[in-house]
Amino acid sequence: MVRGGRFLSHREYAIVYFDSRHRVTKIKLEGGLTGELVEALQPEENFTSSDWPKRSYRYQLETVTGAGVVSVFEF
Repeated sequence: MVRGGRFLSHREYAIVYFDSRHRVTKIKLEGGLTGELVEALQPEENFTSSDWPKRSYRYQLETVTGAGVVSVFEF
């Protein structure tokens, strides 16, 4: 747990950060690269599946960094 209701989840291949509006997944890629995926929490009225109360996220931004180069992808 981190202050303000935020927390980090350490997974086998990734570290996932959660706060009240976002989920950020950071993973090591081949060749010494690092990837990060930022997802925004969807409003509750957008839940359409029977998986309620699971949270629904939409992709916002992806970055790949390594060897002094940063690539950014917006969704």
